[in-house]
Amino acid sequence: MNNVLVSIGIPAYKSTYLRETIDSILKQTYQNLELIIVNDASPEPIEEIVKNYSDKRIRFYANKTNLGRKDPVANWNKCLSYAKGEYFSLLCDDDIYAPAFIEEMVRLADKYASCNVFKSGVKIIDANGNTIGAFPESPEWETCGDYIKYVSQRKRKQTISEWMFRLSRMEETGGYEPVPLAWGADYISVMKFAACGGIAACSEKLVSFRRSGQNLSTKNDKTVIEKLMGTKIYARKLAFLINDTELLNAEELMPCVEKIKRSEQKATLNSASPSHLWRLRSHIRNLELSRRTWIVILVKKIIKSIVK
Repeated sequence: MNNVLVSIGIPAYKSTYLRETIDSILKQTYQNLELIIVNDASPEPIEEIVKNYSDKRIRFYANKTNLGRKDPVANWNKCLSYAKGEYFSLLCDDDIYAPAFIEEMVRLADKYASCNVFKSGVKIIDANGNTIGAFPESPEWETCGDYIKYVSQRKRKQTISEWMFRLSRMEETGGYEPVPLAWGADYISVMKFAACGGIAACSEKLVSFRRSGQNLSTKNDKTVIEKLMGTKIYARKLAFLINDTELLNAEELMPCVEKIKRSEQKATLNSASPSHLWRLRSHIRNLELSRRTWIVILVKKIIKSIVK
């Protein structure tokens, strides 16, 4: 196995689990790595935590202003801009790598030389580190088109933490794809990087995704309009990618775009309160929502609140 440099970025804002996240990187069986930590102008003690480490593989940077509040992807790409390795991974500040994650990703990269995207299985943990679920498994290799198809069928699930990419592919395609609140940005970014070469995966669950109550996806529904706008933009970017990439079968995949959009919209609407759903009434056309879907979910929410 090649002993190439691997860059890992942490876009840091939350401090609660940051030590555990950092430790999981420094304890990798694959040692030729650099850890890039970018403090996104956090009010929490990010720098104080990092100062407790003397490992020379750590490189610490601090943004003068907060990028993630308006555009989390901007801080993902800030981490990427500092990378010097042949491969790049991004680990959220409350997720965890198993010790063999990087070693296994590099093994996959060696085996699939024409591939640019590599991933591991994912287990879901709670705030206390208890396993509460897992993401669906993937085959050892699949095309980007197959991945898009299975996402539309809800047979694939992802975060941004379980991936490793060839840095050259990321740079030539412009890095992570910006979407409001990063809503779907992980999916469209992976699809963009994988359009040439597909996706190689291991079934072993080497990444722990933490549902701590602090995730954007678990926060209150005040951001419901931004999330729905993110879904709209994600779908448009995916349609453009499919139409613009010769390796992707547009006739087969374009119906998948609509499925993905409707599925994501329903999930967002179902997580919103009746009052926030009602406020969407003047935004339905702009957000490309189905009025019928909106009404059905709103009525169900109102009935449920009355019964309670």
